[in-house]
Amino acid sequence: MITLSVMNDKGGVGKTTSTVNLAAELAARGYRVLVCDLDPQANLTRSSAGLKVENIDPAASTLALVLAREAKLNGPPTPTPVTLGFDLIPAVHRLVDAEVRLVGKERRLAEGLAPFHDRYDVCFLDTAPQFGSLHLNALHASDGVLIPVIPNLSSTSGLDLMFTKTEYVRTHGNARLRPLGVFAVKVQRTSLHRQLQLVLERQLKELWLGVAVPQAVTIENAELFHQSVRDYDAGAKASNAYRLLADALLDRLTAEGLLDTARAA
Repeated sequence: MITLSVMNDKGGVGKTTSTVNLAAELAARGYRVLVCDLDPQANLTRSSAGLKVENIDPAASTLALVLAREAKLNGPPTPTPVTLGFDLIPAVHRLVDAEVRLVGKERRLAEGLAPFHDRYDVCFLDTAPQFGSLHLNALHASDGVLIPVIPNLSSTSGLDLMFTKTEYVRTHGNARLRPLGVFAVKVQRTSLHRQLQLVLERQLKELWLGVAVPQAVTIENAELFHQSVRDYDAGAKASNAYRLLADALLDRLTAEGLLDTARAA
């Protein structure tokens, strides 16, 4: 199983939306996909499965209990709607407690996900905006990091810091970890957005995935109906953008030699 963190220290940059739609794209291509909601706000849990966090059994094998070593992830994950096609380990509010208790325990998530390595091809980790012990656990459990950015100065200014954190974890405990790519989201048809994308392409070179996901009502509507954009409106520009992004991701996994362990069923 390949594990990928979708991460950016900035909030509102499309991490959850991109996680759901990339996972749905890979699932549609025959890959066995698992998604873990690592954000205590549980936006992915709500938007993809329509689950109310307060209704999730507090004794269930959620990530919060696994990270606290009060349970193991041996039970089946929560299936999302058929159209999404992936399985979900939901977030609960107790992840806030886990954040505090995980200081200095960066390998807990990697250990908790171990039972799933033969069941899935790809695992996506949707992370919170704030960097902390949950982020460190995600990085120590991951093979690669995907970074969504909005093409504006605020969103792109933290890229160097993200690369520094990834390199630190790579050299201090997870030699597999690498940045896999950066892509643009919520892109508007303005000269500023076009110019900043060109700047990112020049600066990032091979790390720039070359895909721009537009800001679109289609994405918001799909989330309301707990669907991916490909199932809500396959002909929409946003749907095509996520198809191209999935293509670019699979190409990158192949180039990095990671695809051998994630072949479509």
